[in-house]
Parts: sequence; structure tokens; C-alpha cells
Amino acid sequence: MTPQERRPGDLDHWRDQVEDRLRALEQLVQRFADEVVTRRLVVVDPDGRDRIVAGIVGMTAELRLMATAGPSAPAVLLFANGPARPSERGLGPGVGLQLWAGGEAPVEVALWPDDGRWRPAVHLSER
Repeated sequence: MTPQERRPGDLDHWRDQVEDRLRALEQLVQRFADEVVTRRLVVVDPDGRDRIVAGIVGMTAELRLMATAGPSAPAVLLFANGPARPSERGLGPGVGLQLWAGGEAPVEVALWPDDGRWRPAVHLSER
């Protein structure tokens, strides 16, 4: 009996529908394994608090790793700036790492272009 000949109440018809849906779900899961496209990705701890946040802020790609939740929590921020758009003021291209604590970034290590060369910059501040 072909799938077209089966009646809707038929067990074989139901099984064919489940198999079709399972195949479609497997294809969807495989596409997620290949690539996930999003503007922001958040990984939460068992209590539902953001601990890892990856995203785009303006022209800056950021990866933030937080020791705990909250605005003053210790954190590590890895960033990469794209070139500023002509209509916007911005920092321009650059990459760096910031260490955050108490709502401030007292440590930053970065690379910025200057006169056609990439130059390191280290900022250390005591509150």
C-alpha cells in the first residue's frame, strides 16, 4: 500500500507522517550544526544569569565573559572594531582586550592603526 492509498486513521499513515516530520527536524538540526546566524548570543548559568555574551554593538564585535552577573561584576571583554562609517564618528579599526571590575575597565591592551602601522596601546588606571 502506497502512502497515498492509506487512510488518515491508518497506523501506517500516522507512522509515515511521523517519519516525514522527523526527517524535517533532523535536517533543521543539521543546519544548526553547520551555522547559526544571529546578532547576539547569550549563555546563561544554571540560575539564568548572563555569563557569556557575544554580539555586535555599533561597529564593534564583542565577546564578554562575566565572573558573576551584574553591572559591576568582574569581566573580560574581547573586542574588534570595524572601520567607522563615513556618516559616523567612531574609533576606527582596532582590536583589544579589557578587564572590567566595579563598572570600570582599569586594564586595556589594544592594537590601533597609526600612520599605516598597527601600534600597541596599554592603558592601566587605578580608580
